[in-house]
Amino acid sequence: MCVRVRACVCVIAYPASMAAAETGAVEKPRNDVEVLKTKFHDLQMEGHMPDERKLDSAAEGEGQLAKDTDASLARARAACDAGNAAFRQGETGAAIAKYVEAIALLEGVLGAGAVPDEVKPEFVRVLVNTAVCHKKRGETDAAQDTASRALSFDPKCVKALYTRGSIRHNAGDFAAALKDMTEAHALDPENAGVKGELAKIRRAAGRAAQESSKKKPKFAGIFDKLQGFASDGRSNGKASSDAVSAAEDPFYLAPPASTAQDAKAAKAALEEDCTELQAQPPEGLVSLSSPAACRSVNLEDNGFPVSVGGASNEAGPWFLDARIQGPAAGACSSCSCKEDGEFWPYDAEFAMRLVVVPGYPKEPPRVRFRTIMHHPFVSNDTKDDHHERRVGPLFYKALRAEKDAHPETSTLRAVVTILRRMLQEPLDANPSKWSSSLTENRHRVDIVRRYARQVKHPKLFDKKIGWQEEWFAPSIRPLLGNGNVDLVSSALEEVTPGVYSFDMLTAEFCGTFLEEIDNFYASGIPAARPNSMNNYGVILNDIGFEPMIEQLQKCMLQPIAAKLFPREGAEFDSHHTFIVKYRGDEDPHLDVHVDDSEVTFNVCLGRHFKGCGLVFCGMVGSPEHRQWCHTYNHKIGKCVVHLGRKRHGADNITEGERLNLIIWNHSIAWRSSRESQNVFSQESGPPDQRCLSYTHDRDFGHFREYPEGKEHFRGRGWCPPKHAEYDGFAAAGTAA
Repeated sequence: MCVRVRACVCVIAYPASMAAAETGAVEKPRNDVEVLKTKFHDLQMEGHMPDERKLDSAAEGEGQLAKDTDASLARARAACDAGNAAFRQGETGAAIAKYVEAIALLEGVLGAGAVPDEVKPEFVRVLVNTAVCHKKRGETDAAQDTASRALSFDPKCVKALYTRGSIRHNAGDFAAALKDMTEAHALDPENAGVKGELAKIRRAAGRAAQESSKKKPKFAGIFDKLQGFASDGRSNGKASSDAVSAAEDPFYLAPPASTAQDAKAAKAALEEDCTELQAQPPEGLVSLSSPAACRSVNLEDNGFPVSVGGASNEAGPWFLDARIQGPAAGACSSCSCKEDGEFWPYDAEFAMRLVVVPGYPKEPPRVRFRTIMHHPFVSNDTKDDHHERRVGPLFYKALRAEKDAHPETSTLRAVVTILRRMLQEPLDANPSKWSSSLTENRHRVDIVRRYARQVKHPKLFDKKIGWQEEWFAPSIRPLLGNGNVDLVSSALEEVTPGVYSFDMLTAEFCGTFLEEIDNFYASGIPAARPNSMNNYGVILNDIGFEPMIEQLQKCMLQPIAAKLFPREGAEFDSHHTFIVKYRGDEDPHLDVHVDDSEVTFNVCLGRHFKGCGLVFCGMVGSPEHRQWCHTYNHKIGKCVVHLGRKRHGADNITEGERLNLIIWNHSIAWRSSRESQNVFSQESGPPDQRCLSYTHDRDFGHFREYPEGKEHFRGRGWCPPKHAEYDGFAAAGTAA
């Protein structure tokens, strides 16, 4: 059985696989390393790329690696561990870069022959980690091929079986998925993730075959499914597997048809409980919105298609937004700190969303943290998704105990009570997971608290006052306060199909914002970079801007996105916000790529600069994916808006320095649907040179010379997939 890597477990929906992979056929590669190079994928974020010096040194030392297996394995393990650390931070592109480095280090050991027994576990580990990252990014061809490669070396690798099985499930290949997951379950009967996925596959297969007798009601009450869920988080029976599945159904899954009377009763109970909670808030509850119909829901069909406006105020589902303040150190017996003056890791304000279905109050709300946080109830081995942040079965087990102890308490009050309590004591969480979560959250909150004492412009962080009208360009101000985009429609310019621009921020505000960024750079506080290519930017969520950007989403970004992109932009649940910085002697350009975003807002803050135009190409997977359509020239205060899956990149800067505010907006409903998956069609013809990527494209070398220092990317590209090659295609380094 393969080595477990806890960080690399994720269960989300991904694109349909290639026909050969769907039938279980896997093309035999030329050698073990070459197949990984061939499948090196589109690192969708802004340039997640391998460390060139380490890859180059690995290549130069290939002869030594072949002679010194122990040294090779040690360095490969270190690279894999670094990849795991990047994965835990949600940096899947950076993680793959490290896994590719590990593969390069193993090349001398593997050669082109058989894999030695002592090397096999290490090679399988890297393959599985790479497959999981591919799967998380929606690159199912690469994920399934890599998982199959791992299984060719270790047919009993549970994680590889799980990864490939879940991909086949989402692709609708239930027979193959059931075979993989059944084998994984036989090898590891106590694995909760495998059990949950196996239950899902069986239900999906039953629905597909229209065997009504096998259908399971989705809203029979998660409380009823928690029988047998052990206090240490392990499942020990079918009921607990159902609980895992129920807790991990799409967050915005629409309920089955219910009677008007049932929906009316549920809504009335919810409104009454909400009003009571607002009037008499429990300790820690900062705010709670009134119920409103979800703007975007997933339907109970194969692929969970998105329905915009599919919920109604009468029939539900409904959502409520809450903010809860965690306890301070010493506020409770379990909130003790080892050193005087040390803060409690959850002494912060957390935003969360609750989704309620007509089964309320018997059916408790689904809960998702909008604020980035680490907790055993949230980040668990059955669904470790950077964007989800859903509470799992352990939360509902604690909730059931609360309801049993206080049956007179409303379900909504009990939910808020447990949400607050989980921030101050471990409840039934595994002690080691509780300890590690405290450490991770302390590190994150510590940076925010340290910089809060050094900010230059406190008004930029004042979430009580929020965004001030004078910060925005006059032409966009009518949108504030009412969300009516029609009032500012004349301000939105479509610069090319699917790409829009508008004046957003005043030059004065841009200057103030840049002063704050400069102040952070000067503070010496360690900064998390946006990704591995943007070496001089900073993630704003990590220094205290997250609540302010959430406000900006609600008052401006969400209404505009919903107008321009009605399906992808109907409902935003989280964001990844950062600064990118381009300068001739630092990061002079950005290779073309796509974003890990549903809708991207990109605002130029300044300063003086020339060049560095934003090149737009086609939509990922379309026949025109690599065809140029427009070059956008940034202006201070002006925002450009586009779908994240539109290929784009930044030209070389020729003078000065440019800093931009980038906001990647995420929609959980859209990501839960098969519609969000990237499916590649045959390319219409050879690519436009402006749309070529030296990181991703297999044919880059046929049209352009690799930039200095980027030659090692030759032969490592993945685009286009083989089934999408244009007529006459030839990969770089091969004969046409």
